Amino acid sequence: MTVGYTEDVATCRGFGNFLKMLKRWRGSIYKVVWADLIVYLICFYSLNIFYRMYLNHYCEKKKFFIKLITYCDEYAKVVPVSFILSFYVGHIVKRWWNQWMFLPWPDTLAITVSATVDGADERGRLIRRTILRYANVAFVMSLTLNSTLGKLRFPSLTHFVAAGFLNEHEKQILDDMQEKTNHPKYWVPLVWAGTIATRARKEGKIRDDISLNNLLGVLIGFRKFTQEMLNYDWVCIPLVYTQAVTLVVFTYFLSSIVGMQLTIVNKDKGEPVDFYFPFFNFVEFFFYFGWLKVAEVFINPFGIDDDDFEVNWLIDRDFEISYVIVDEMHQEHPNLLKDQYWDDVYPIDLPYTEATMKYKTTEGGQGGSTKDMEVPEEKAVFVRFEEIEETMSILKVHKSKSGSNRKTPGTSSTNSLQDAIRTINSTTRERINSRRGSVGSAVIQTLGVHEAVSHSSVTDHVSSIASNAVPVNAKALVKKGGTVRAGYWMETGGSQVNVEELMEKDDVPYDPSQDERKES
Repeated sequence: MTVGYTEDVATCRGFGNFLKMLKRWRGSIYKVVWADLIVYLICFYSLNIFYRMYLNHYCEKKKFFIKLITYCDEYAKVVPVSFILSFYVGHIVKRWWNQWMFLPWPDTLAITVSATVDGADERGRLIRRTILRYANVAFVMSLTLNSTLGKLRFPSLTHFVAAGFLNEHEKQILDDMQEKTNHPKYWVPLVWAGTIATRARKEGKIRDDISLNNLLGVLIGFRKFTQEMLNYDWVCIPLVYTQAVTLVVFTYFLSSIVGMQLTIVNKDKGEPVDFYFPFFNFVEFFFYFGWLKVAEVFINPFGIDDDDFEVNWLIDRDFEISYVIVDEMHQEHPNLLKDQYWDDVYPIDLPYTEATMKYKTTEGGQGGSTKDMEVPEEKAVFVRFEEIEETMSILKVHKSKSGSNRKTPGTSSTNSLQDAIRTINSTTRERINSRRGSVGSAVIQTLGVHEAVSHSSVTDHVSSIASNAVPVNAKALVKKGGTVRAGYWMETGGSQVNVEELMEKDDVPYDPSQDERKES
């Protein structure tokens, strides 16, 4: 099981909380790196001794060796070790966590079986226990396919019988199926469990078909998790990827064995300066190789490393919990009693211990990001869409009258438009005055105004159009492709009316002093 240490780092207060973790050996980086580090140091010092004891007597060979050191040192800087390792290890860790999340826990199935299969008699108990036994057998059989510990503990079906997981006749059925198919048969006990559930429905042990369907759904979900668990074993990280990362790391440190022999160059004299212990090279090896070892440990969490999943604990725990839920706890619960806060409905002030009083939740507690946001009262009025629809119906009638005259300059289309606006003005003036902030804005937006006018002057705009004056918003324009489109651009029944275009054709005067809006 993964080595736990979260309790020791529950708080970041104080000094050196994480430094305390460095003293641990089990699951530590020292435990996985020390052997490789010793081999690396042996190779490094073997070459160093060869240089000191032998090459010092041969000047030409010594110069060649120094050139080789420079070449290897420059080459090592080109290798992108950090980039490749970080991407690879990040993918491996994500894969490792997903494998844990896809472990099939029988708790949900056990609760469903206990609540669905009725009967305190021996028959009902037998059905419940058998369904959960088969589910756990399927899980253990799948573990023998991808887990080292699972295979070591149950190397054959005979061991399943000896452990009490299977009966002799059930083992014989599985052996006979070997002649029918060579594929893994971890799913066979789940098929048996589904058949038993169907028989229980026919016997009346399951109340209705809905309960049976719910039980089968949970059982199928359990099978899905066993399959997902095996998928990660059957489809590995591509070998070329793992090989590439391994070659990069090993090549880098093989070159550093030579390249770090002489670590500092005296630029004044042009002579290399040698150090007996390459401290920073040692640290670099520790980090990079430790990173690679993390990937080696996590790539298969069903092995026998310190941070691998505790498969034996999972098997023992699942069988124990399953039988307790479907047998010991079946139709059992504490007596229904009034809780301590029955009269208060909810606890007014939950108690705190002396140790937690200083951490007591303050008034208000957590809230959303808009908890303190206030909406202005004039903006917090619902729009009445039936009034907008009434306005649009009036426009539609008047638009049909002016549609044929839209391309011909004259006053008929303008007068028809003005008649429509007058009708709107007379039917909605009172509503707009009472709810300017909602109805007025909605009417303007429904008419298709590209830039809404101020809510307080909606009535003035409507009245000004009706009296042949250019409205305040008539010059609140939207320019597109060099074409000026007026503010009141109406689209009703498939027809369009450009207020500004109509007024320009009829030479309606425009008073810029009335335009309180800026052109966009």
